[in-house]
Amino acid sequence: MNRKYQLCILSVLVISLIFIFTGMNFAQEKSYEGVTIRGTFGKFNETYALLDLCEEAAKQLGMNVEFVWYERDDVHKKYILDRRMNNPVWDIVMVDSFWIGEWIAADVVTPINAFVEESPELVDEDVLDLDDYYAPQIESFTYKGDLTGLPLYALGVCMFYRTDLFENPIEKENFKERYGYDLKVPETYKEFYDVVEFFTRKKGEKLMGEVLEHDFYGTVFSNKEGDFLWNDIDTIFMAFGADNIFDEKTLLPTFNSPQMIEAIKYYVSLNPFQPSGHINMTSGEATSLTAQGYVALQIEYFIRGIEILLGPDSSVADKISFTVNPSKEGVVGREHAAHMGGVAVGISSISKNKEAAYKLLELAMSKEIMRKVFLEKGLSWHPARKSLLFDEEIREKYPFLKEADKLLSEDIYYFQHPAYLIPMYQECVYICTKEMSKALIGEKTPEQACNDAQANLLEVFKREGYISE
Repeated sequence: MNRKYQLCILSVLVISLIFIFTGMNFAQEKSYEGVTIRGTFGKFNETYALLDLCEEAAKQLGMNVEFVWYERDDVHKKYILDRRMNNPVWDIVMVDSFWIGEWIAADVVTPINAFVEESPELVDEDVLDLDDYYAPQIESFTYKGDLTGLPLYALGVCMFYRTDLFENPIEKENFKERYGYDLKVPETYKEFYDVVEFFTRKKGEKLMGEVLEHDFYGTVFSNKEGDFLWNDIDTIFMAFGADNIFDEKTLLPTFNSPQMIEAIKYYVSLNPFQPSGHINMTSGEATSLTAQGYVALQIEYFIRGIEILLGPDSSVADKISFTVNPSKEGVVGREHAAHMGGVAVGISSISKNKEAAYKLLELAMSKEIMRKVFLEKGLSWHPARKSLLFDEEIREKYPFLKEADKLLSEDIYYFQHPAYLIPMYQECVYICTKEMSKALIGEKTPEQACNDAQANLLEVFKREGYISE
């Protein structure tokens, strides 16, 4: 065989290989063309933003997306029922941080790391880029090493406050005379109590030298029984040194511990400084009161605060700032304790379009698409990617984000729900908040509420085999 003939054969082989691999890549790029990915989520602004993210990704991948909205608790029930019936109606699913243990135990989701480990050819590591999330975000959705979903938004709970109140010379003088120290943004929960007590005023009294035409409140919490109450009070009880329902080493309930009772006593003591309807408020309702100018300080999810307090409809947007939460004096190691948690997005374990669902989610949650949607859509949501907190264009549009990174510093104790230890965490939350609500309305003392919750928790832990008869 002469050299010219060999070169001819080699050229044909090279060209054939090029066509084969080009065709393979083309087929891979187009293999999801026309696929419809379906999901159902709770009715939150951040999940509405998820639809924007998925639609942008679907456009690039040639897919279609369909979302159905329910109340959060209904979503939870529907997922469990559909999984039991092996009904593959959903491709991507909502992952609440309360649910991660249950979701894995009930085989509701396929962990993200399963795609990385078992189908590496499917995963674009540069797009997925798990290193671009803050560690508490990943930990909040990890169950025994399995990442149940990709975090939808950044940051947990922080303290918002009215800067004009703390800067007002009249209020500063009056506070110093009453409490014996300078008015400042509270750094401890004792100072928090003093400040919210001080700023609570009745209609007709003066605030910053002006007669009030309405009542003014020191603070407000979203104390509607269930997750709203729990998401607010857990920041308090972790600061006070209490366990999160149970001891993580022994797996025994500790809800009537001295630390928990002290925390709930403190929480109940804040009642006089809140609007009377706080017992039935959601986080959106509570935050809206602050945005209307009726509240001095509020401990709330960062994402909810920037959406409502700093949004276009806020009457005090130019007077609001935020900082880390207070600490409990004498409790070491839990300084500025902050609940993280929140919502992630996972892949249904029984989806018929699992690979397509993964590719859609991977791209939808990429920093490029998150950046595009955030710049176009604004403050109804904040992207989870930490790199976007440092993005120059984003910081120019939203200057307050320059301070946001400090809320995720290593100096803050971040509360991670130990839901990875028990699948029945959500059930336990309902038991505890039912009793805490009774303490808030004065039907029970904090001690009685904690003891009754403890008794009910013991029965659940026995039922599930964590405690021997």
